[in-house]
Amino acid sequence: MPEIVLHSRNRGYAHMTAKQRRLMKDFIGWSAERLLGKKLAAEITIDVFLDGKLFEKERSYGYAIWEDRHYRGREFTMEIDSTFSFLNVLHTVAHEMVHIKQYALGELYLSTKNDDVYVHNKVNVDTKDVDYWEQPWEWEAHGRATGLIVIWMRERELNNETWAKQRMFLGP
Repeated sequence: MPEIVLHSRNRGYAHMTAKQRRLMKDFIGWSAERLLGKKLAAEITIDVFLDGKLFEKERSYGYAIWEDRHYRGREFTMEIDSTFSFLNVLHTVAHEMVHIKQYALGELYLSTKNDDVYVHNKVNVDTKDVDYWEQPWEWEAHGRATGLIVIWMRERELNNETWAKQRMFLGP
């Protein structure tokens, strides 16, 4: 299980109950083990900032980035806008966990020569030339996020929770 520390920024905790925060932390740990395997997941640390104004400030639901090294990092920061429904928050977390998997396994990293270029599966991708929705690492993250949530809810027997029956908003 990775080391996971939750933090609040801009009253981020105010938008989630203590139970929701516990569930989110469980989901992060479960996702890390599912995506990385137990051994590698145990080497990972993730600082999660629940931000009550992230979308308002940056027009972003969330992001994840390495803190120690850009290639095969082990220390990550995840920032999530906590003002959306719990299911949407989990969807954002799932999406960002796929990115953490990509970074930790060396599938995705920043070029050392150009800050706009990422290397994805050994192919250089200039983010100035490729639309967000065409970036291959985003395809994987968007594609796997819902499945991660569904499997976790099934394994934890959470399918009948009120929040689990809400609609997910997948962005503008």
